Amino acid sequence: MNNTLVLYESNYNTTKKVAQIISFIVGNSKLLDIENSPNSIDKYSNIIIAFPLFGNKTGYKTIRYLEKHNFDFTNKKLIVVCVGISKKDGIQYSTQIQNITKKANIYYHFIHGELVLSKLTEEDKSSIKKISEIINVPFKDMGEFKEAEAVKAAINIKKYIDRPQKTVPKIEMKKSIDQFIKKHTTATIATGYESFIRATPIEYEYKDDAFYFISEGGLKYVGILQNKNISMAIYEEYTGMDNLRGLQITGRCQMIDTYSKEYEKIISLKKLNLEYIKKLPITLNIFKVIPIKYEYLNSNFKENGYDARQILDCID
Repeated sequence: MNNTLVLYESNYNTTKKVAQIISFIVGNSKLLDIENSPNSIDKYSNIIIAFPLFGNKTGYKTIRYLEKHNFDFTNKKLIVVCVGISKKDGIQYSTQIQNITKKANIYYHFIHGELVLSKLTEEDKSSIKKISEIINVPFKDMGEFKEAEAVKAAINIKKYIDRPQKTVPKIEMKKSIDQFIKKHTTATIATGYESFIRATPIEYEYKDDAFYFISEGGLKYVGILQNKNISMAIYEEYTGMDNLRGLQITGRCQMIDTYSKEYEKIISLKKLNLEYIKKLPITLNIFKVIPIKYEYLNSNFKENGYDARQILDCID
């Protein structure tokens, strides 16, 4: 499994909140305060370290932990997340961690934090006041933490983590995906706009690398008509960890003009009578989804030395 260890060091809970958000979105993760960190990281493929930029206290516990254990990060992905006011300071400490871990490639992410003087202990307030005087900056509240920025960072981190290291050749993977799609006939599509969301199980036709759906209408169109982005899932029943198969599809939705040539093509593909369709007391609508990205989980890939989870971008 592609497990992730999320370690955080937090003075006033902002970095803890960031680490929690990242842990939720990344998935398959263990969230721990750096003070409760494990003596071994062998069970984890990815290590995420989050800490606040806080003067000479920055990352003190984290750095001490890494120096003490001297872990081997050779086959692991290491992500450093700094929360603070200055991105430049974060790069400095990220470089320090890179030197300690001897990791050539580190994924670094900076998230804006906030300084609220009323929340500080007297010791920290005094320390920051001295630093402010030295670097000639106002001693006052500054910065603003926004959860949305942490969520965006977590999405980018997940994309980085999920990229397979042992990839199936594109032609072979596309063939396997097509076979999986044609083996099934029903998908769950997710549509949404602003606060409205809808998940709908619906039958599909797969033709020329696009999915076609015939529908009488319904609430799913609230999203389809106002947000062309769509997500789909095709999957098999869970029978065990060694037999996982599922496909997630990110795509763009297009409405097909009623009775157009493309409309007639899909009606014919479904072996339906167009003249009969025209005489119905309701209109049958057709929309199609053009895939942008496939995320394919297939345990069989591991038998050939590949990662079970693969990603195929349809648009370069």
